[in-house]
Amino acid sequence: MKKFVLLLLSLCFIFALCACTAEEIDDPSEPESDTVITVRRLHAMGGEAYKPVTGNMADDIIALIDSSAPTGRTMPALNGAGSDDENNFDSFYELGVESWTTWVEADGKLYRFSKDFKYCAEVETLLGEGQELECPQELAGLLADAWSYWPYDTYKVAVGPNHAPEEPEHLYSARSAVKVEIKSVKIKDESAGEYDRVGILTFTVESKQDVTLYCNLICNQSDDNLGSENSVKLELKAGKKQEASIEFEPYGNRFVPMLFVDKTKVIIDLAE
Repeated sequence: MKKFVLLLLSLCFIFALCACTAEEIDDPSEPESDTVITVRRLHAMGGEAYKPVTGNMADDIIALIDSSAPTGRTMPALNGAGSDDENNFDSFYELGVESWTTWVEADGKLYRFSKDFKYCAEVETLLGEGQELECPQELAGLLADAWSYWPYDTYKVAVGPNHAPEEPEHLYSARSAVKVEIKSVKIKDESAGEYDRVGILTFTVESKQDVTLYCNLICNQSDDNLGSENSVKLELKAGKKQEASIEFEPYGNRFVPMLFVDKTKVIIDLAE
């Protein structure tokens, strides 16, 4: 089975589109550092999912790991340690390694975390035993945020065809050059079958300066069951809201539309 990087394939599409506009948006804030760490996880379907994390988030994670004292206990090796499968994520499922076990590669060192990020050990190999470290709640929270939200200023909004947008729930704070407001969600053809319905998301974008950028909308049920990927290009004038609409599919069946504009991410909770 090939490595599972599907969790990030859609985001690669988004990064590629955003990259062409990143230099056009001035950010007077203190610049990010050039630190890079890699988070690797064992996908629930087998194989590897991974995500590079950079800048201040990476610095904060490294600082917390470095400050985590040894507990004096040894975290035992996982099934298959020392075998030919040691570096083959595709075989970890068969070896009985728990799904979403996590590894962080930082400063030339390797750390293994339980799937909930509550237990940590510095290890020499992916499956080998290691020295257990204290894992403060702050570190577990940072890793969860880094995996699920970073680097986006992330919101969740409940909205539907017969449900006006609720007050957004702010899930993660990050620097972004734009403000996004969800206006409505509609179904393109009400007569379409349950599995053929197309949604239309309408929203506004406001920037503090003139800029041209892409608004990108993906709609997935999970990280290995992908729906549509669509985008619209906007030419924004400073301080003026501009409205746009993007179609997505399928509508419903636990598929979740997610809108990305610059470093703002809005998760759409399709309400009845």
